[in-house]
Parts: sequence; structure tokens; C-alpha cells
Amino acid sequence: MLFSIRKSLSIVLLILTALYAISATINTMSAISEYRRALKIHYNNIIADALFDAVQHYGFERGRVNVVLRDAGPVSQMESNRIFIRQQRDAGDDALKNAMDRIKMAGLFTPEVDRITSQWTAVQYLRADGDRECSIPLAERTKELVPRWFETMTSFINSIETLLEALSSDEDNFD
Repeated sequence: MLFSIRKSLSIVLLILTALYAISATINTMSAISEYRRALKIHYNNIIADALFDAVQHYGFERGRVNVVLRDAGPVSQMESNRIFIRQQRDAGDDALKNAMDRIKMAGLFTPEVDRITSQWTAVQYLRADGDRECSIPLAERTKELVPRWFETMTSFINSIETLLEALSSDEDNFD
């Protein structure tokens, strides 16, 4: 009789150990999955922070260039504005490059990324035109540049914001 109680206790203990092992395995697998998800969210947040910075700096650049292109004052008094524009442009470019490099490393190629890449070339040409126009008197400036500048930069900024929305709406980021 002692042998059967010992055998029964061993079987119960073996069953409990197996259940514990199964539970631990399931919990470990779930924790690993959540950890990977958290890493992805963290990485997407780093990208989003850089994109938010780019949007902010490009917004300042867009506005200040718009003001300078419409200003009738002496060109010589616009140097502080040109410095501000250069600083915002450089900061925006650095932030966008950081975000785009991380996007490429993560393999997050989307239509928004393609749109931003194609708009980037147009922005570069337009910046050269804007810089040239900002350094000459208002009477000699090309009048069509002002709306073209504002519309192109607004579209560029909107494309970056659309990419931000795509990153934040990634269903893997939420329960």
C-alpha cells in the first residue's frame, strides 16, 4: 500500500511539474514576443521623434523663407534671417536623414518614403532658387516663386506627417 501512495504522489508531482514547465514555456514565449514588440515600438518612436523634428524645422524654414521672399526691405538687413533659415534647414535635413537611415535599416519601405524621396529633389532645386531670390531686391525677384515655395514645402511637410501617421498606425504597435 505504501508503494501505491508513493507511486501516486510521484505521478501527481510529475504532472504538476509538467504543467509548470508548459506554463513557464508559454509565459517565456509571450514575454519574448512582447519584448520584440516593445523594441519595434521603441525603434518606431526614435524614427517618429526625428520626423517630428524635421517637420518642426522645415516649418520654420518654410515660413521664414516665405517672409524673406515677400520682404521689401534692404537685402543687407536680411542676413540674420538667412542664418536662421540655414540653421533650420540644416537641423531639418539632419533629422530627416536620421529618420530615413533608420527606416532603411528597418526595411520600412512605404509609398510615403518613396514620396518623400522624390520630393526631396524638388525641394533642393527650389531651395537654390529661394536662396538666390532672397539675396536680390524684391523688385527683381520672381513673383511666382513665393507660392511655389510655400506649396512645395507644405506638400513635403505633409508627406513627412503622412509617414508619421503610417508609423503610428502600425497595428503591431498596439494590442
